[in-house]
Amino acid sequence: MPSSDHRDRPTRPLIGFGPIDLFCLFAVVPLLIAAGILIIEDVPSIGIVFIVLAALVLAFDSWVHRPDPGSLGFVTERKPADVDFESWVESQIRAAQERGDFEDLPGAGKPLHHVRDDDELWWFKQFVKREELDTAALLPEGLRLRKEIELLPAEAAALPTEERVRARVDELNERVDHCLRTHTGPTVLVRFVDPDAVVERWRVDRAALLARLAEARAAAAAAEPEPPARRRWWRRR
Repeated sequence: MPSSDHRDRPTRPLIGFGPIDLFCLFAVVPLLIAAGILIIEDVPSIGIVFIVLAALVLAFDSWVHRPDPGSLGFVTERKPADVDFESWVESQIRAAQERGDFEDLPGAGKPLHHVRDDDELWWFKQFVKREELDTAALLPEGLRLRKEIELLPAEAAALPTEERVRARVDELNERVDHCLRTHTGPTVLVRFVDPDAVVERWRVDRAALLARLAEARAAAAAAEPEPPARRRWWRRR
């Protein structure tokens, strides 16, 4: 059966205050007497200030005289000076195992999926896959531009006007020009985009898209049932 020593061992209490020193009363009592006199003399606001000061003095004195956790048996373990760091860490792990601190942990006994010794970025790849992040921003500028150029016809087909298509091509060509002038690293072949060719394909794709939308609207309208004819009130019996 799993050891329960680590569950039964006492936890370190949160000790913030201790006993009050009697010499503290030499400062507190005059403040309280002055507060009482001020309240009697109908100056309660200043009297309350003196009472608050007395309370602060008591709290500070109690905090200063709080007990040392080491005196209660809860000592923070530190690495001895004559022990190297690796041996000390191993001894701490071994002591934790003997106490059973590593038992019943989430994922205990389960394999780590997709982990290889020769892949140092396995954790990053799993994070990107789990969060479904776009990895295009991780590509070099040249590869990122080539990918955008390949997807440009599909992107342009969704644009409503020819002016928007040409503006998108101009923006992309400016980035290609900047990449060619300031390129560093491995050489990636990137060509400028012909705006006339993109516009010509946009017209064809746009016409096909509008035709499909018209067919879909016609099919939806034909599928709608016709409302029943309303009879005139004078023909009702």
